[in-house]
Amino acid sequence: MIKKYFSAGNTTEGFVNYFDGAIDTAEAKKLIYIKGGSGVGKSTLMKDIAKKAVILGLDVNEIYCSSDVSSLDAVVIPEIKTAVFDATSPHSKDPEYPVMNGKIFDLAEFLDEEKLRPYRTEIISLIALKKSAYASMYDSLSSVSGIERNIQRQLESDNGSIAEIKKEVLDVLMSDCSTAPVKGFLKAIAPSGIKDLTENVTARKKKIFISSEHCSVSRALVSDVSKALELGGVTHEKYYSLFDPKLVETISTKNYVLTSSPISSVDIIYDLESVVKVKNERAYTRYNDILNSLLLSCEEEIKLAKSYHGEIESYYSKAMDFDKAAHKKELLIDELFN
Repeated sequence: MIKKYFSAGNTTEGFVNYFDGAIDTAEAKKLIYIKGGSGVGKSTLMKDIAKKAVILGLDVNEIYCSSDVSSLDAVVIPEIKTAVFDATSPHSKDPEYPVMNGKIFDLAEFLDEEKLRPYRTEIISLIALKKSAYASMYDSLSSVSGIERNIQRQLESDNGSIAEIKKEVLDVLMSDCSTAPVKGFLKAIAPSGIKDLTENVTARKKKIFISSEHCSVSRALVSDVSKALELGGVTHEKYYSLFDPKLVETISTKNYVLTSSPISSVDIIYDLESVVKVKNERAYTRYNDILNSLLLSCEEEIKLAKSYHGEIESYYSKAMDFDKAAHKKELLIDELFN
Protein backbone atom coordinates (compact mmCIF):
# COMPACT_ATOMS: atom_id res chain seq x y z
CA MET A 1 0.00 0.00 0.00
CA ILE A 2 1.16 3.53 -0.76
CA LYS A 3 0.35 6.28 1.73
CA LYS A 4 0.69 9.83 0.42
CA TYR A 5 0.92 12.98 2.50
CA PHE A 6 2.86 16.23 2.96
CA SER A 7 5.37 16.46 5.81
CA ALA A 8 5.46 20.26 5.54
CA GLY A 9 2.96 22.95 4.71
CA ASN A 10 2.69 26.55 3.56
CA THR A 11 0.36 27.70 6.32
CA THR A 12 -1.09 30.81 7.95
CA GLU A 13 1.83 30.60 10.40
CA GLY A 14 4.45 30.31 7.68
CA PHE A 15 6.36 27.21 6.62
CA VAL A 16 5.57 24.44 9.13
CA ASN A 17 7.77 21.38 8.87
CA TYR A 18 7.36 17.89 10.37
CA PHE A 19 10.06 16.44 8.13
CA ASP A 20 12.12 15.12 11.05
CA GLY A 21 9.26 12.91 12.23
CA ALA A 22 9.00 10.90 9.02
CA ILE A 23 11.11 8.09 10.51
CA ASP A 24 12.94 7.36 13.75
CA THR A 25 16.48 8.03 12.54
CA ALA A 26 18.09 6.29 15.52
CA GLU A 27 16.22 3.05 14.75
CA ALA A 28 16.53 3.27 10.95
CA LYS A 29 18.74 0.86 9.02
CA LYS A 30 19.35 2.95 5.90
CA LEU A 31 18.91 6.70 5.44
CA ILE A 32 19.82 8.40 2.17
CA TYR A 33 20.13 12.20 1.97
CA ILE A 34 19.95 13.35 -1.65
CA LYS A 35 21.76 16.57 -2.53
CA GLY A 36 21.86 18.50 -5.80
CA GLY A 37 20.24 21.45 -7.53
CA SER A 38 16.75 21.79 -8.93
CA GLY A 39 15.97 19.57 -11.90
CA VAL A 40 18.73 17.01 -11.30
CA GLY A 41 16.35 14.09 -10.71
CA LYS A 42 15.92 13.87 -6.94
CA SER A 43 12.16 13.34 -7.06
CA THR A 44 12.41 10.95 -10.02
CA LEU A 45 14.92 8.83 -8.09
CA MET A 46 12.62 8.66 -5.08
CA LYS A 47 9.67 7.66 -7.28
CA ASP A 48 11.79 4.87 -8.78
CA ILE A 49 12.67 3.66 -5.26
CA ALA A 50 8.98 3.72 -4.28
CA LYS A 51 8.05 1.70 -7.40
CA LYS A 52 10.70 -0.89 -6.58
CA ALA A 53 9.40 -1.23 -3.02
CA VAL A 54 5.83 -1.74 -4.25
CA ILE A 55 7.00 -4.41 -6.72
CA LEU A 56 8.62 -6.19 -3.77
CA GLY A 57 5.33 -6.05 -1.84
CA LEU A 58 6.43 -3.42 0.67
CA ASP A 59 4.27 -0.61 2.03
CA VAL A 60 5.53 2.86 1.15
CA ASN A 61 5.01 6.35 2.53
CA GLU A 62 5.36 8.88 -0.29
CA ILE A 63 5.86 12.32 1.22
CA TYR A 64 5.09 15.05 -1.29
CA CYS A 65 6.39 18.59 -1.62
CA SER A 66 3.84 21.18 -0.47
CA SER A 67 5.28 23.75 -2.90
CA ASP A 68 5.34 21.40 -5.91
CA VAL A 69 2.65 18.80 -5.36
CA SER A 70 3.86 16.50 -8.15
CA SER A 71 7.34 16.15 -6.59
CA LEU A 72 8.47 14.04 -3.67
CA ASP A 73 10.26 15.28 -0.56
CA ALA A 74 10.88 11.79 0.82
CA VAL A 75 10.11 8.10 0.55
CA VAL A 76 9.83 5.98 3.70
CA ILE A 77 9.68 2.17 3.66
CA PRO A 78 8.74 1.26 7.25
CA GLU A 79 9.11 -2.53 6.98
CA ILE A 80 12.82 -2.32 6.13
CA LYS A 81 13.38 0.85 8.24
CA THR A 82 14.61 2.80 5.24
CA ALA A 83 14.06 6.38 4.10
CA VAL A 84 15.31 8.56 1.26
CA PHE A 85 15.12 12.36 1.64
CA ASP A 86 15.41 15.39 -0.58
CA ALA A 87 17.96 16.99 1.74
CA THR A 88 18.05 20.40 0.07
CA SER A 89 16.43 23.71 1.09
CA PRO A 90 13.90 24.42 2.59
CA HIS A 91 14.40 21.18 4.55
CA SER A 92 18.18 20.79 4.36
CA LYS A 93 19.32 17.69 6.22
CA ASP A 94 22.52 15.81 6.87
CA PRO A 95 23.06 12.36 8.38
CA GLU A 96 22.73 12.31 12.18
CA TYR A 97 24.61 9.02 12.27
CA PRO A 98 27.06 9.10 9.33
CA VAL A 99 28.25 5.72 8.06
CA MET A 100 26.24 3.85 10.72
CA ASN A 101 22.95 4.27 8.88
CA GLY A 102 23.06 7.56 6.99
CA LYS A 103 24.88 8.75 3.92
CA ILE A 104 24.75 11.58 1.39
CA PHE A 105 23.92 10.82 -2.23
CA ASP A 106 25.07 13.85 -4.21
CA LEU A 107 23.64 14.23 -7.72
CA ALA A 108 25.44 17.56 -8.10
CA GLU A 109 28.59 15.64 -9.08
CA PHE A 110 26.96 15.03 -12.47
CA LEU A 111 26.41 18.74 -13.13
CA ASP A 112 28.68 20.45 -15.67
CA GLU A 113 29.75 23.68 -14.02
CA GLU A 114 30.89 25.12 -17.33
CA LYS A 115 27.36 24.84 -18.69
CA LEU A 116 25.86 26.55 -15.65
CA ARG A 117 28.36 29.38 -15.18
CA PRO A 118 27.16 31.57 -18.11
CA TYR A 119 23.67 31.67 -16.54
CA ARG A 120 24.75 32.57 -13.00
CA THR A 121 23.04 35.99 -13.08
CA GLU A 122 19.78 34.61 -14.51
CA ILE A 123 19.64 31.79 -11.95
CA ILE A 124 20.31 34.11 -9.01
CA SER A 125 17.63 36.50 -10.29
CA LEU A 126 15.08 33.68 -10.66
CA ILE A 127 15.80 32.45 -7.12
CA ALA A 128 15.17 35.98 -5.81
CA LEU A 129 11.91 36.23 -7.76
CA LYS A 130 10.81 32.84 -6.44
CA LYS A 131 11.49 33.93 -2.85
CA SER A 132 9.53 37.13 -3.44
CA ALA A 133 6.52 35.16 -4.74
CA TYR A 134 6.58 32.98 -1.62
CA ALA A 135 6.83 36.06 0.60
CA SER A 136 3.71 37.49 -1.08
CA MET A 137 1.90 34.18 -0.62
CA TYR A 138 2.77 34.14 3.10
CA ASP A 139 1.48 37.71 3.45
CA SER A 140 -1.86 36.57 2.02
CA LEU A 141 -1.90 33.47 4.22
CA SER A 142 -1.20 35.60 7.28
CA SER A 143 -4.29 37.66 6.43
CA VAL A 144 -6.30 34.44 6.04
CA SER A 145 -5.67 33.70 9.72
CA GLY A 146 -7.33 36.96 10.80
CA ILE A 147 -10.30 36.46 8.48
CA GLU A 148 -10.79 32.92 9.81
CA ARG A 149 -11.03 34.36 13.34
CA ASN A 150 -13.62 36.90 12.18
CA ILE A 151 -15.66 34.08 10.61
CA GLN A 152 -15.51 32.11 13.86
CA ARG A 153 -16.90 35.12 15.75
CA GLN A 154 -20.04 34.92 13.60
CA LEU A 155 -20.77 31.36 14.75
CA GLU A 156 -22.57 30.02 17.79
CA SER A 157 -22.29 26.34 18.67
CA ASP A 158 -24.39 24.03 20.82
CA ASN A 159 -21.48 22.85 22.95
CA GLY A 160 -23.54 20.16 24.66
CA SER A 161 -24.39 18.47 21.36
CA ILE A 162 -20.78 18.72 20.18
CA ALA A 163 -19.61 17.13 23.46
CA GLU A 164 -21.99 14.21 22.84
CA ILE A 165 -20.59 13.68 19.35
CA LYS A 166 -17.05 13.78 20.73
CA LYS A 167 -17.95 11.12 23.32
CA GLU A 168 -19.48 8.84 20.67
CA VAL A 169 -16.41 9.14 18.44
CA LEU A 170 -14.05 8.48 21.35
CA ASP A 171 -16.02 5.38 22.36
CA VAL A 172 -15.14 3.99 18.92
CA LEU A 173 -11.53 5.16 18.59
CA MET A 174 -10.33 4.53 22.16
CA SER A 175 -10.75 0.79 21.62
CA ASP A 176 -8.78 0.83 18.35
CA CYS A 177 -5.11 -0.02 17.97
CA SER A 178 -2.44 2.64 17.84
CA THR A 179 -0.40 3.53 14.78
CA ALA A 180 2.97 5.19 14.32
CA PRO A 181 2.67 8.85 15.46
CA VAL A 182 2.89 10.47 12.01
CA LYS A 183 2.52 14.27 11.74
CA GLY A 184 1.92 16.17 8.53
CA PHE A 185 -0.65 17.66 6.18
CA LEU A 186 -3.06 16.22 3.64
CA LYS A 187 -3.61 19.45 1.76
CA ALA A 188 -1.38 21.91 -0.08
CA ILE A 189 -1.96 25.11 -2.01
CA ALA A 190 -1.36 24.38 -5.70
CA PRO A 191 -1.63 26.60 -8.80
CA SER A 192 -4.94 24.94 -9.71
CA GLY A 193 -6.40 25.09 -6.19
CA ILE A 194 -6.09 22.99 -3.04
CA LYS A 195 -4.46 19.59 -3.58
CA ASP A 196 -6.19 17.16 -1.21
CA LEU A 197 -4.73 13.73 -0.35
CA THR A 198 -7.28 12.83 2.34
CA GLU A 199 -8.85 9.99 0.33
CA ASN A 200 -5.45 8.33 0.13
CA VAL A 201 -5.14 7.73 3.90
CA THR A 202 -8.66 6.27 4.15
CA ALA A 203 -7.84 3.10 2.20
CA ARG A 204 -8.92 -0.11 3.99
CA LYS A 205 -10.25 1.89 6.96
CA LYS A 206 -13.68 2.80 8.28
CA LYS A 207 -14.40 6.46 7.67
CA ILE A 208 -15.93 8.87 10.17
CA PHE A 209 -16.79 12.26 8.70
CA ILE A 210 -17.54 15.41 10.71
CA SER A 211 -19.66 17.34 8.21
CA SER A 212 -19.99 21.11 8.44
CA GLU A 213 -19.67 24.07 6.11
CA HIS A 214 -18.09 25.83 9.10
CA CYS A 215 -14.66 24.22 8.87
CA SER A 216 -13.24 25.81 12.02
CA VAL A 217 -15.88 24.04 14.16
CA SER A 218 -15.32 20.61 12.64
CA ARG A 219 -11.52 21.00 12.85
CA ALA A 220 -11.80 21.98 16.53
CA LEU A 221 -13.84 18.83 17.22
CA VAL A 222 -11.31 16.57 15.45
CA SER A 223 -8.50 18.30 17.38
CA ASP A 224 -10.28 17.71 20.70
CA VAL A 225 -10.67 14.02 19.84
CA SER A 226 -6.95 13.85 18.98
CA LYS A 227 -6.00 15.37 22.36
CA ALA A 228 -8.25 12.91 24.20
CA LEU A 229 -6.72 9.96 22.32
CA GLU A 230 -3.24 11.12 23.30
CA LEU A 231 -4.28 11.34 26.95
CA GLY A 232 -5.73 7.84 26.63
CA GLY A 233 -2.46 6.47 25.23
CA VAL A 234 -3.74 5.86 21.69
CA THR A 235 -1.02 7.11 19.34
CA HIS A 236 -2.26 8.05 15.90
CA GLU A 237 -1.51 9.85 12.67
CA LYS A 238 -2.27 13.57 12.86
CA TYR A 239 -2.77 15.75 9.81
CA TYR A 240 -3.02 19.47 10.45
CA SER A 241 -4.91 22.36 8.84
CA LEU A 242 -3.09 24.79 6.55
CA PHE A 243 -5.36 27.55 7.79
CA ASP A 244 -4.73 26.93 11.48
CA PRO A 245 -1.78 24.56 11.87
CA LYS A 246 -2.50 24.15 15.57
CA LEU A 247 -5.71 22.33 14.64
CA VAL A 248 -5.86 18.71 13.43
CA GLU A 249 -8.34 18.12 10.59
CA THR A 250 -7.76 14.38 10.04
CA ILE A 251 -6.61 11.59 12.35
CA SER A 252 -5.98 7.95 11.57
CA THR A 253 -5.77 4.94 13.86
CA LYS A 254 -5.21 1.36 12.73
CA ASN A 255 -8.78 0.78 11.56
CA TYR A 256 -10.44 4.21 11.46
CA VAL A 257 -10.06 7.64 9.91
CA LEU A 258 -11.76 10.65 11.46
CA THR A 259 -11.81 13.74 9.25
CA SER A 260 -13.41 17.12 8.76
CA SER A 261 -12.59 16.96 5.03
CA PRO A 262 -15.24 15.69 2.57
CA ILE A 263 -14.52 12.09 1.53
CA SER A 264 -16.34 9.36 -0.40
CA SER A 265 -18.09 6.23 0.92
CA VAL A 266 -18.39 7.40 4.52
CA ASP A 267 -19.24 4.77 7.16
CA ILE A 268 -20.30 7.15 9.94
CA ILE A 269 -21.29 10.78 9.50
CA TYR A 270 -21.95 13.49 12.07
CA ASP A 271 -23.63 16.55 10.59
CA LEU A 272 -22.98 19.72 12.61
CA GLU A 273 -25.37 21.94 10.65
CA SER A 274 -28.09 21.66 13.29
CA VAL A 275 -25.72 22.47 16.17
CA VAL A 276 -23.90 25.47 14.65
CA LYS A 277 -25.73 28.70 13.92
CA VAL A 278 -24.60 31.84 12.09
CA LYS A 279 -25.24 34.93 14.23
CA ASN A 280 -24.74 37.51 11.47
CA GLU A 281 -25.28 36.19 7.93
CA ARG A 282 -24.18 39.42 6.27
CA ALA A 283 -20.85 39.59 8.09
CA TYR A 284 -20.35 35.84 7.67
CA THR A 285 -20.83 36.08 3.88
CA ARG A 286 -18.56 39.13 3.60
CA TYR A 287 -15.70 37.49 5.49
CA ASN A 288 -16.03 34.30 3.45
CA ASP A 289 -15.83 36.33 0.24
CA ILE A 290 -12.63 37.97 1.51
CA LEU A 291 -11.26 34.56 2.48
CA ASN A 292 -11.88 33.13 -1.00
CA SER A 293 -10.21 36.17 -2.59
CA LEU A 294 -7.12 35.71 -0.40
CA LEU A 295 -6.93 32.01 -1.29
CA LEU A 296 -7.07 32.86 -4.99
CA SER A 297 -4.18 35.27 -4.41
CA CYS A 298 -2.21 32.48 -2.72
CA GLU A 299 -2.82 30.20 -5.70
CA GLU A 300 -1.59 32.90 -8.09
CA GLU A 301 1.58 33.42 -6.06
CA ILE A 302 2.34 29.69 -5.88
CA LYS A 303 1.75 29.48 -9.63
CA LEU A 304 4.26 32.31 -10.12
CA ALA A 305 6.79 30.68 -7.79
CA LYS A 306 6.40 27.37 -9.62
CA SER A 307 7.03 29.06 -12.99
CA TYR A 308 10.28 30.57 -11.67
CA HIS A 309 11.23 27.19 -10.21
CA GLY A 310 10.61 25.56 -13.60
CA GLU A 311 12.99 28.00 -15.27
CA ILE A 312 15.64 27.29 -12.64
CA GLU A 313 15.18 23.55 -13.20
CA SER A 314 15.63 23.96 -16.94
CA TYR A 315 19.10 25.50 -16.47
CA TYR A 316 20.21 22.70 -14.15
CA SER A 317 18.66 19.93 -16.27
CA LYS A 318 20.57 21.09 -19.35
CA ALA A 319 23.81 20.95 -17.37
CA MET A 320 23.11 17.47 -15.95
CA ASP A 321 24.64 14.25 -17.26
CA PHE A 322 21.67 11.98 -16.65
CA ASP A 323 23.31 8.97 -18.32
CA LYS A 324 26.17 8.91 -15.83
CA ALA A 325 23.78 9.57 -12.95
CA ALA A 326 21.57 6.64 -14.01
CA HIS A 327 24.28 4.07 -13.20
CA LYS A 328 24.83 5.47 -9.73
CA LYS A 329 21.06 5.52 -9.13
CA GLU A 330 20.78 1.83 -10.09
CA LEU A 331 23.55 0.95 -7.65
CA LEU A 332 21.76 2.85 -4.89
CA ILE A 333 18.45 1.05 -5.53
CA ASP A 334 20.21 -2.33 -5.46
CA GLU A 335 21.89 -1.36 -2.19
CA LEU A 336 18.64 -0.32 -0.52
CA PHE A 337 16.84 -3.58 -1.23
CA ASN A 338 19.68 -6.03 -0.64
